[in-house]
Amino acid sequence: LEDVLATVVDACINVTGTDRGFIFLRNQKGELELRVGRDKTRRSLQAGDFQGSLSVIQDVGKGQQDIIVTNSMADERVSQRQSVVGLDLRTIICLALRRLPTVDRLESTMTGLLSEVLGVIYLDSRLSTQPFSDTDRQVLRSLALEAANVIENARLFNAARAKEQLDQQLAIARTIQQALLPKSFKRYRSFQVTGLVIPCLEVGGDYYDLIEMPDGRLACVVADV
Repeated sequence: LEDVLATVVDACINVTGTDRGFIFLRNQKGELELRVGRDKTRRSLQAGDFQGSLSVIQDVGKGQQDIIVTNSMADERVSQRQSVVGLDLRTIICLALRRLPTVDRLESTMTGLLSEVLGVIYLDSRLSTQPFSDTDRQVLRSLALEAANVIENARLFNAARAKEQLDQQLAIARTIQQALLPKSFKRYRSFQVTGLVIPCLEVGGDYYDLIEMPDGRLACVVADV
């Protein structure tokens, strides 16, 4: 995933002419966490290398409007932000990485609800760039959409792999559990005993057995373990 996201960041830097770019993704706590950072020389950047507008990232991550600014001093959305002024950032681009709605979510999306924001891609530069054309903006949004698709596919793949591993573990547990149950019972003159467990899922908690006691009596065991 990181390799593909790095390729997306490199492409965005190439399109925008910015100095560096970062992708933040939501972690299990729902917080935006840096996953990939790159500069215009395609050098990888770490979390400690990030110096940018966290407030812009947080705003876009909350589902607010994407920000594409080529002259920060002339745009009131970012001109007064402390980090922008302190770092003398002129070009700031921040796009939400949105998961496309599935069929079961299409109705809610059509009623005006935004699709889920998986993260953001953030790019900046200390130099002002030429205003982006409609084509440039479309390319940027297409790259953001592709990044979101990559993230979603990676999550689905990991979930499928985790389910496969769980299924294998449950199959092993089922084999062990079935081995603990008696395969058959001794035939007696006056009666016959048989038993069967059909678990709802791969494994269950039911157990049975028939035990011959030293005094000749039989102990019947039926338990939920």
